[in-house]
This record gives sequence, structure tokens and C-alpha cells, in this order.
Amino acid sequence: MNYSAELKKFVTSQYVYSAIRITLATVLPCVVLAHFGILKDYFLFPLGTSFVALTDQPGPFIRRRNALAFAIICFVLVATTASLVMHVKFLVFAEIIVFGMFFSLIGVYGQRLAAVGSLSLVVLAIFIDGHLTGDNILKSLLIFASGCTWFLMIFLIVTTIQPYKLASQMIGENYLQLAEFLKIKADHYQKDPDFTRLTSQVIAKQIEIKNLQEETRETVFKTRTIVNESTTTSRLLMLMFLNSLDLHEKLMTSESDYQKLQKSFGDTGILVKIHNYLNLLAEEITNIGISLQIGTRAKSVHHLETELGSLNRDYFDLRNKSISPDNFENFMVLRQILMRINDITKEIREIYKVFSQDV
Repeated sequence: MNYSAELKKFVTSQYVYSAIRITLATVLPCVVLAHFGILKDYFLFPLGTSFVALTDQPGPFIRRRNALAFAIICFVLVATTASLVMHVKFLVFAEIIVFGMFFSLIGVYGQRLAAVGSLSLVVLAIFIDGHLTGDNILKSLLIFASGCTWFLMIFLIVTTIQPYKLASQMIGENYLQLAEFLKIKADHYQKDPDFTRLTSQVIAKQIEIKNLQEETRETVFKTRTIVNESTTTSRLLMLMFLNSLDLHEKLMTSESDYQKLQKSFGDTGILVKIHNYLNLLAEEITNIGISLQIGTRAKSVHHLETELGSLNRDYFDLRNKSISPDNFENFMVLRQILMRINDITKEIREIYKVFSQDV
């Protein structure tokens, strides 16, 4: 495992980027309020910020914005209702039943709403006896609502300042997933592979990539709408996304009868060399994805032409030595695999050429 690449993938991901924004949005108000000695009186402000922040999950901008707005409405509504009826017991029981059922059931509409529902019930548990609101309920609710709105404002400001950041991170994540998919495909050529396990991994990864592509497509097009103009950066990101789709198509159509190949060429060593070269291609795709997430230009980390030339020479040497009428068809299949590998290598070179151009 390349621990350096894995660390870069984690550090540059949108998860870490979101975590930093959430931390700063929650901690900064606490520092300011503590400086003026009023943190105890205004504790509901960072509390509301943290609750709304916990509902922010990576994904398209529109869905994130709508989820945050819906979370604010739910939290303020629950807090207000709980504060107003806390002295009327039968209304307290009624709100527990109604809110409990509603916020539990909305989780069926997705992970975002599940997070909103769960945290709404936490807000209900906190405000149900009024120990945080005190005597001045209106003031406490306004502070809590201000804290909830504060995170939404931070989210919108950061998105306006860096409109392409989310799109580039999601496109980079597409390349990272394609690299993992290629590594799974490469394992079919290793010595004595577990085909049942690999087939399950391929299917699971295809589903994951397809879902990510749908979210990325929405993010890219919505980002171009938000910016309201076609800039060089937006065109470059769009081209990189389209290239990732082309690369995905090439990887998807590179299926073969791997068990037959193992029986025919398992002892020759050529399949292991194919496995090693495909892992090099996966490292190149990973490098492209990390560079997209960071926002820097990608440079090739391997001499692909040299490695590909060596692989082709090994194939032709093996063919010249071992080809016969009995295994001619098997060599044709192996040749088709090498042709697809050449196409994938050419696609990666084109991606590097696009990515490294002068903006």
C-alpha cells in the first residue's frame, strides 16, 4: 500500500475540508464569546451551530444548502414548541409522540434527512424541560436560531469565495474511485486470484462509481449555473469530468474470461506483468485525482511509455516462442487485452495533457 498517496487522498478529500469548516464555524464564536466573558449566557449560539454543522454531508451544493435550511427550520420549530409547552404535560407527551414519529420516519428519504431527524430529536430532548432557555425564552430561542443560521451563512460565503472547490474535489474523487476499480481489475491477473471475491468487489465498486458520477454531474452543472459564466476553470473541470467518464467506459468494457487466461498463461509470467502495469496506471489515476482535489497541476509519476513498451515486448517474445494452432485463439484474446491497455494508457496521457495546459 502506498501510504503517502493514501494520506494525501484523506487530507485533500471534501470530508476533511468540511470538517475544517465545521470546526472553525463552531470554535470561533466560542472564542469570541469567551473573550468578552459572555459564553455562558450565549452558549446556545455555538450549540445551534454545531447541530446544523453535523447535518452537512459531502455532496452536491444544492442538496447541501437545502438540507441545511431544512435543518434550521426543524431545529428552531422543535426548540420553540418544546419551550412553549414544557409546563403542559399532555402537550409534552403529544409532542414527543408526534416529533418522535415524524423525525424517525423522514430517515427513509436519505442519509441527510436521517441526520436532520436524529438531531431534531436531540434538540427536543435538550429543550423539553427548559433548563437551557431559562426565564427569557424568546431571547434564548433567538440566540439558538442565530447560531443555526450562522453555519448556513459560513457555508454560502465559502462556496461563493471558492465556487469550483467542491466540483474539483468531487471530480478528483471520481478519479480516485476509478483507480481503485482498476486495482480490482488488475487483481484478476495476479497469481491464483479469488474470482468470486473479485467479482463482488467489481460490482460494488461499479455501483459506487455510478452514484458518485450522478452527484458529480449535478455538482458540475449547478456550479456553472451559480457562477453565471463560462470560465476557463469551469471548462477545464468539465473536460476533466468528461474524460473521467470516457476512462470509466474503457475500464468497464475491458472484461475477459480471466479463468481461461489463468489456465493458458498463468505459468508464463505475462499475466503478473499485466497486473503490475495496471497497478502503475492506477497510481497515475490516483495522482490525477489527488491533484484535482488539491488544485495543482498533475505530473506523471511513472514512465508509462517505457513500461508499456516492455510489456508489449514480453508479449511478442512469448507469442513467438509459444504460439501454435491450439493456443492461437488465447493469444488473440491476450492481444486484445493489450490493445485495451494501450487505449487506457493513451487516455491517461490525454488527461495529463489537458490537466497540465496553461490556464
